[in-house]
Amino acid sequence: MSTEAVFGPKLEQGRVTLVLPPDASLVRVARLTASAVAAQAGLTIDLIETVKIAVSEAMSLFLGSDDTEPVTLHLDFGPGSLTVTALGSRARLDDNEIELAQLVLEAVSDEYEIGPTHVRVVLSAGDVSTSDEP
Repeated sequence: MSTEAVFGPKLEQGRVTLVLPPDASLVRVARLTASAVAAQAGLTIDLIETVKIAVSEAMSLFLGSDDTEPVTLHLDFGPGSLTVTALGSRARLDDNEIELAQLVLEAVSDEYEIGPTHVRVVLSAGDVSTSDEP
């Protein structure tokens, strides 16, 4: 069954914004939202799984913060690509935790950036026009 049969017609480009409290129990909401947006954008199942990993890592850098500032997640998509940007107050993590996040993001993304108040991850699949094959 094609993704179009399940999710409707592909979206060409756009932005979906999700605002969540910095609560670990809500990472699942961010992952599900990101995977739905990726599917709507016509990305492959493999890339959708990669999107969920990238979102989990990006969100993990904001969890455990003493701050109650919400985490804003922007999901910008275009033909064959998705950029995930998380904004908020970064948690105070030790170097090992940050290094682990960097290793994961490096493995799953085309590019990433970790800043003091943001994490940006770019994922692309090239031509996704064949993602609806049975």
